[in-house]
Amino acid sequence: MHYQIARAVRITSTLILSAGLLNACGGSDAPTTPGVTTPPAGDPTQPPPVQVGALIVTVTGLTPGTSADVVVTGPNGFSRALSNTGVVVSLVPGRYTVVARAVRGTDGRFAATSAEQSVDVAAGSTAASVTVAYAALPTQVDIDVGGLPQGVDGAVNVTSPSGEELMVKATRRIAAAPAGRWRLAASVVRNGGYSYTPTPTFRDTTVLSGDTLRLPVQYAISSGAMAIAVLGLPSTVEPTVLVTGPNGFTRTIRGTTTITDLAPGAYVVTTSTVSVAPYTYAPSAITQPVTVTASLVATPVTVTFAAQIGRATLTFSGLPTGIFPSFSIASSGFSRTVVGTSAGTVDSTSW
Repeated sequence: MHYQIARAVRITSTLILSAGLLNACGGSDAPTTPGVTTPPAGDPTQPPPVQVGALIVTVTGLTPGTSADVVVTGPNGFSRALSNTGVVVSLVPGRYTVVARAVRGTDGRFAATSAEQSVDVAAGSTAASVTVAYAALPTQVDIDVGGLPQGVDGAVNVTSPSGEELMVKATRRIAAAPAGRWRLAASVVRNGGYSYTPTPTFRDTTVLSGDTLRLPVQYAISSGAMAIAVLGLPSTVEPTVLVTGPNGFTRTIRGTTTITDLAPGAYVVTTSTVSVAPYTYAPSAITQPVTVTASLVATPVTVTFAAQIGRATLTFSGLPTGIFPSFSIASSGFSRTVVGTSAGTVDSTSW
């Protein structure tokens, strides 16, 4: 590139000086000035001397294959577009403006460090020069974390092109981020007895210079709960209630309980008879099918027990009036003595 610029300068100088040399060869005794075309003495038909200059525009910072977008404007409506380093010749002396616009290449977007520059071009063999320095625009990475309850942190791990790992707990913007490969891994968050699953759980992508990479992570409730109410038993009695469900889940509870963080699916609640002297308590249903959905509202289940109480009627006869027998009633864990009545019967409901 330096060779091309030097060669262009030499060519430019030759073009600028050529008019003066030609006049000298024509025998004119008038002194010649570089960059000035002097007509033969005494020739009124020739135009006045024309003075010209040149401008060298050097473009740096772009990756191979990426074209610049540079426009040179100046006196008398002059305008010239350049896509690379070059020399603009035969310029009328004066102030020129060099405007460089952002460009996109295979590696991303680039912008000039100085989007607009002014340069003065003078007549003569020495060309003016200006450098348009491009630089890759910074990349931006936006990580949007949503779907979690207020105050609950996400669990998002982001790996930059350099291998640096960042733990992102909430929506975040990484400004002036490096271009290249970015990886994201999001994990399940558990809070208050419930699970929240992210989408996506993994992403591997590439971003170019000057572009914005958006990495949205949306959490959603992914577990449910079961609120089991045990009714009909004395407060001191603890039943055995077995809960089974998906993925081999099994849990035994001893009373009214809420089971949280359950995987959605079909469950079975199983219980059995409870014996507490002097009664036996039986559940209204030995097994109950229960469907749990992903929700913050627990699925209600009621296990109702009832005492299994029998009824007995004792009938007696043959005794004189006013004489009543007494009976001793005994069973496993039960003993009671009762006295007959004038009706000739004793009913267990009166025990």
